[in-house]
Amino acid sequence: MSETLKSVSVRSLVQSGVITAISRLKFNKSGYPFVTFLQGNKPNSVYFGRKTAILVEGTFKQEDNIIPFLKNAEVIQTENENGEIRYKLSTSDSSKYSSRTELADVFGLEETVTNFDMELFNKEFGYAESIVPTEEATV
Repeated sequence: MSETLKSVSVRSLVQSGVITAISRLKFNKSGYPFVTFLQGNKPNSVYFGRKTAILVEGTFKQEDNIIPFLKNAEVIQTENENGEIRYKLSTSDSSKYSSRTELADVFGLEETVTNFDMELFNKEFGYAESIVPTEEATV
């Protein structure tokens, strides 16, 4: 039995007020790209998925404003080898398929969040002193 992909568009997160600001592009000590979402003054640093990270690394540099790149991005809920829930950013630019946001735009539809656990994602937002992720937070 295959598990359904749990995702939500960045657009939906911004529209619903879950994300109130997005940082410029950052790289951790290992060179892996991420952005920090803010919910008020509470940060949540989210790394790019593997394929999207390769695209980001080849296109952008530290402190670039990548908001236009995130227009059709989605936050994907994943589980690591230890069974811990993690969130990754993915774009259709790194996929063979259109994103939910692109499809909604083309077909004139409003996006709906179906299987993404918004309450669980909201718990990922911390306090201002945790804005910079530690080395252990890498992919």
